[in-house]
Amino acid sequence: MYVMQIDVDLVKPTMRAAVEEQLNLIAHGKADFNAVLGHTIDTFTAKFKYFVEHVQAMDELFEVSFSPLASSGRPISRYCRYPHCFA
Repeated sequence: MYVMQIDVDLVKPTMRAAVEEQLNLIAHGKADFNAVLGHTIDTFTAKFKYFVEHVQAMDELFEVSFSPLASSGRPISRYCRYPHCFA
């Protein structure tokens, strides 16, 4: 899968499962809310920064299957299904 070249956790349910596990620990009084919140925010912030730094790779992967938007000569996708796209 091409997304794996950017961040495999973005396509697997492991991140959500880990957060849900931590939420269960909070609910049972076995984990501190602020510690879990801080850790979760730090994790997702790092993933977001990594993705932003590597977004060009995602563009390149999409260009393998789709023509670049610029080649359509339009500022929006030619496949938009909504009337405002064709204004």
